[in-house]
Amino acid sequence: MTTQSNVSSGIQWNAGGWFGSVVGSTAWMLVCAMFLIFHGQNTVAAINVACFAIANAVAVALWLNRSKISAYPALLTLLATLSFAIPIAWLATAQFASDNALAAMNWPTSSIVTALILLATPVVALIFVLRENASTKPETQTHAG
Repeated sequence: MTTQSNVSSGIQWNAGGWFGSVVGSTAWMLVCAMFLIFHGQNTVAAINVACFAIANAVAVALWLNRSKISAYPALLTLLATLSFAIPIAWLATAQFASDNALAAMNWPTSSIVTALILLATPVVALIFVLRENASTKPETQTHAG
């Protein structure tokens, strides 16, 4: 569905892009949860499952309301949700999972990887905001005097 606000922002609703991005951003949480359950880390697994469920529920709710909300604010809402869900799942796993579970998942120990995880989604959101602001600047009018 394309509305005038979708066309003017350059961002349009697209099922493949919408669900592909959210599933691609959150599927790792379920994989981690499976490893964690196998290693008896049920509480940390539940955090991962909750983060997955919340992010995907927000994505589905936004999709179902796409006739009422344009794609750009919906995308920013989804990115804001992922900006919390991803770091929560990542940090909970890194801090509270057992060494055996982390080793089984080949969990990275570099603080650079953690920094990338924490910053990736907010940076993507910032890129969309900057892109949107650049494309919707009002035209300057010159007056003959």
